[in-house]
Amino acid sequence: TSGYLTEADVTRACTSLQNFGFVIIPRLFADDELEQISNSFTSRTDQVLADLKTWAESNGEVKVAGQRAGAEGAKEGAAAIMPDLLDVGSKHGFHEVCLRSPGRYDVPSEFSDYADSTRRPIERIVSEVLGEDFEQAFCGVVYSAPQSEAQLWHADSLHIYDNHGDANLLNGLIALHDTPMEMGPTEFNARSHLLTNHRRNPKCDGINIVYQAALNEPECIGANPDANFTMDLPAGSLVLFDDRVLHRGRGNDSDRARYVGYFSYRRPWFEADTHFEATRSLYHGPDKPSTSFPDKQSGGAGGVGYSTVASS
Repeated sequence: TSGYLTEADVTRACTSLQNFGFVIIPRLFADDELEQISNSFTSRTDQVLADLKTWAESNGEVKVAGQRAGAEGAKEGAAAIMPDLLDVGSKHGFHEVCLRSPGRYDVPSEFSDYADSTRRPIERIVSEVLGEDFEQAFCGVVYSAPQSEAQLWHADSLHIYDNHGDANLLNGLIALHDTPMEMGPTEFNARSHLLTNHRRNPKCDGINIVYQAALNEPECIGANPDANFTMDLPAGSLVLFDDRVLHRGRGNDSDRARYVGYFSYRRPWFEADTHFEATRSLYHGPDKPSTSFPDKQSGGAGGVGYSTVASS
């Protein structure tokens, strides 16, 4: 049955999150439910990206190509190169879309666009980890263009205590279509959520752990690179992770766009302030002073970006 989890499934998922920092549940969603989720996410994403392209062309803002060029990136039959339409980082984007890394767009959506029944299996796990008073943080799609490059390693938010504590924010990624290795499923370094604590691990480059950087490679912070893990994701698979774990979206080496939906959740007192910082709308222009977002400081979402899904 689509979206069904037993109590044992929930327990195993929670244990994996605690021990490894992530859990993958293949084919959680299927059939009509998966089709509805996928259509809702992808149709909004395609519309926003089309509107962004119109904006960029009318404002002379088309950037450099977002895909790898030359012998490394070009493949016979690959889709035409789509230039990046924004500078990297949420502060350079809009409330409706930002560029997380070259060729990789984050298109936020609203939880209310999706049925409670769709979110229920994810939220059963979330409630066990974050508590029954958890709150919705963000949802949307991370779109990776054909031939877009891999991200650098990063976490999505900071530890807030010297000692390791339980997760404060969970990102749930949904494979909206089959996502084989060549399309770049999210890669994790198992157990690295125990090591990304910049307050106690001197090998971390301070708060820069939430930005994509070479200094965040697993071996640089004392993690074991042999613990890196990813896998082919059948359509409808759920990837749920503690947003402090080291992860990265792998490169999309295919000739097809990759769409990953995300639902992110937080503890009610936890401020997710390293995710979005746009101060303008694609449709309504700059924010008025009273509606700006001063608490949103670095620019990542759900796990994806130069400060980063719903990662991915």
